Amino acid sequence: MSIADKGEVGKSLYAAQVMAGLGVPVFRCKLNSQGNPVGATGWHQSRAGDDSFKAIGSWREGDGLAAVMGQVFDVIDVDPRNGGTESWPLLLDAVADNPPEIFAIAATPSRGYHFYIRNQGVRKGKLFPGIDFQAGDAQGKGRGFVFIGPTLRPSKYEEDAGKLRPYTWLMPPDPQSTPWVLSQRAWDFAREDQDGSNGGRRSPEEHMRAVLAAGKGEQRDALCGLVQEYEWRGLSREEIRALMRDFLPSVRNFEKADPWLPSHGNPDRHINTLFHRGRVKADATAEEMAGIKDAQPKFADDEREEAFWKSRPVLEHIYAWARARRASPWATFGEVLAEVACHTPPSLQLPPAVGGEGSLNLLIASVGRSGAGKGAAAKAARAAFKWTGILGSIGNHVDRVPIGSGEGLVKTFGFIKPAVKEKGIITEPSCLVRTRISAIITIAEIDTFTAIRDRSGSTISPELRKLYSGEMLGFQWSDPTKQVIIPEHGYRSCVIAGVQPRRGEAILNDIDGGFAQRWLFVPAEDRNMPDERPPEPECIWEWEPPDLVASLAHSDGPYIMKVFQGAINAIDRAHVATHRGESDDIETHRLYTQLKVAAGIALLDDSDSIRESDWELAGFVMAISDRTRKSVSSNLAQKQHDANIAAGKAEGVRREIAETTANRQSNTRIARNVLRHLDGKGIRSATYILDRIAYRDRKVLPDVLRDLIGIGKIEKSRIVYQNQKGIGYRRI
Repeated sequence: MSIADKGEVGKSLYAAQVMAGLGVPVFRCKLNSQGNPVGATGWHQSRAGDDSFKAIGSWREGDGLAAVMGQVFDVIDVDPRNGGTESWPLLLDAVADNPPEIFAIAATPSRGYHFYIRNQGVRKGKLFPGIDFQAGDAQGKGRGFVFIGPTLRPSKYEEDAGKLRPYTWLMPPDPQSTPWVLSQRAWDFAREDQDGSNGGRRSPEEHMRAVLAAGKGEQRDALCGLVQEYEWRGLSREEIRALMRDFLPSVRNFEKADPWLPSHGNPDRHINTLFHRGRVKADATAEEMAGIKDAQPKFADDEREEAFWKSRPVLEHIYAWARARRASPWATFGEVLAEVACHTPPSLQLPPAVGGEGSLNLLIASVGRSGAGKGAAAKAARAAFKWTGILGSIGNHVDRVPIGSGEGLVKTFGFIKPAVKEKGIITEPSCLVRTRISAIITIAEIDTFTAIRDRSGSTISPELRKLYSGEMLGFQWSDPTKQVIIPEHGYRSCVIAGVQPRRGEAILNDIDGGFAQRWLFVPAEDRNMPDERPPEPECIWEWEPPDLVASLAHSDGPYIMKVFQGAINAIDRAHVATHRGESDDIETHRLYTQLKVAAGIALLDDSDSIRESDWELAGFVMAISDRTRKSVSSNLAQKQHDANIAAGKAEGVRREIAETTANRQSNTRIARNVLRHLDGKGIRSATYILDRIAYRDRKVLPDVLRDLIGIGKIEKSRIVYQNQKGIGYRRI
């Protein structure tokens, strides 16, 4: 049967036939409107061979075609909707020492990926959030299946939800890729070409002619092809060696000093190097194949990222500098957002979408492992821009202040000058002295913040929540010299924290207090970092506040940024849903953070108004933030899982020691009892001893007797009692 003339559908059906030929059970089923199988209750009993080929041959448009895992292949199923993108680095770390070889890759309708690896003999399960393992054990238990092309199912990805999309082979299964399964049907279909002839594979004779015609530097590849053809046909290595010994003398030797046969030392040394080692073993070595690390999927967001960075010259500038300084573009963007916000006066405010006017203040978490370059992003941002402040209000350089206590945070912006007294009379009352209008608060490592937060009576988390909203900072004290109160919207500040993926509890565990929802998360690691460092851009971006913004520094009242109405409507709808109990307040905080990001993007573009395009770009930034936050959550969940396992192991060891100790004490007691009954009584039968041992101790009596013999306390001998042969024991 030749089906190649049916275009993409034909290619998918051909790949399905290859799968069936390799021994993979394939079944056909009807699909409902949601794309779920109907009437396929016996799929786990699907058989390879003719049944699978019949299922493929009877497929019609609208049907589902699925492959059962656990017999030839297992599938790593990556679903970006449920955190698969965030969990991908965790999977790479988990398999770094022994990566599986990938034999096929398919894209799913919902923008996910299926990675086909050799079956591992285990049941299906969940590897990480958003990453499932479709598999099955040797007994056919715990099996899973995956749909394959040309199946069409509705996408569940947000951007094209409901749209019918196919399962598409990015790397289709190769009939030659899995020689541990030697199926004649796979061989038959592999030989079919587009017109139905047998030209899909070359015969050994054709491979031999190719070897004889090969020039210098081409022979090895041709010889490998011949040896792999023999492997595919099921010949043993010794059989292949015999054939190659007969053939190689006719092959021209370009290296006279080192012929193909016999080679120096082991005559078959060159033949042995031709075997296709990487594909006849369950796992590939690092030299044979980089494995899953080389199969890094291009997630759907990658294309949107590229469009984001190219959308405006200033964003392209940030991206270019980050690349040149080997920093994460997103972490660099977060640093730039903080700088641009802190170079504007606090009188520049957001409209009162919920309650009063809003602040541009931001909380930014730069997420990356130790050594990922969180500090490099800050340096790249400072090198890429020349900032201009506001005369008499905000300097060209905004101070960066390390985090301290809640009380110390307030004193970043001012202190109380004590009253001046002369002869007991106050001549100059105490007053608030402002030291700064604007500051960037830095948390180099989140562990520092955790230690401060966990101090008795710490107020740092509530103060940072207030800072985010631009609320009044400070506390009421009986001592007026300590009573530093910074008024509402009387300061501008952003917080930048370095967060390691497994150290994010200080932020994410504070959901009830609303702390976690206020943070913008940016990745400090760049999974698409190029191998070669790009050249450093020649220009530095000179930024100064828009004219209207600069004039606000010395005005009496606030200036409310004009905002695209759709943004206000979205925030309002989320707030109403929260009040009605239809959602929690996470979405409201998220959208308000999006508005702050949109304000920063607008200001970078020399605009004092938030436009629709600013809001849309900020929406993608929030998608990156969500993805990064989920990666931290996944790491924390894995950390807790590892801790539970460690605790379980520790408990198991404790119990094992306790049981061993108890058993030792019990055996000692039984041994004393045995010795007491044998003392001075000559040889006694095993039955005699057994009758005098408590019933609960009898199951360990053989072990006790063996130990007593071993340490020389008793001896064993054969006896005859009442014409019956038996075993007797005597105390030495």
